[in-house]
Amino acid sequence: MSARQQILDLHQQAIQAHLDGDVSFFTQDIAPDYFNAGKGGITYPEKAEITAMFSGYLGSTTFSHYEDVEEPIIHISDDESLATCLVRVRVAGTRQMEEGPVEFDSLWTWITLFRKIEGTWIRMGVLSA
Repeated sequence: MSARQQILDLHQQAIQAHLDGDVSFFTQDIAPDYFNAGKGGITYPEKAEITAMFSGYLGSTTFSHYEDVEEPIIHISDDESLATCLVRVRVAGTRQMEEGPVEFDSLWTWITLFRKIEGTWIRMGVLSA
């Protein structure tokens, strides 16, 4: 399987993990210094923090849509050790909040950075707007 297809498969697995409420997916194959950059900040969440965040988020959210709006833009380094995956997805559904259910329907974009270590693509971090 090509490196591009491997990265595309990982992206599709992330979408499916959202739909299935699979919290464990989001801490699998991540770098020890995994980062999240967006909204003017950079954080280095520990696996326990990622688990807590996705548990709360996925546990209170029902998705009616979580799908690519366009084909992800994937770049692979010449030596196939690094990759980026730029995506644009439509996300819609209902989230249970203290004040009651809140419906949402929006477009999200982000870039995931990957590094291949011992034959496995590891998520280094995510950049989002």
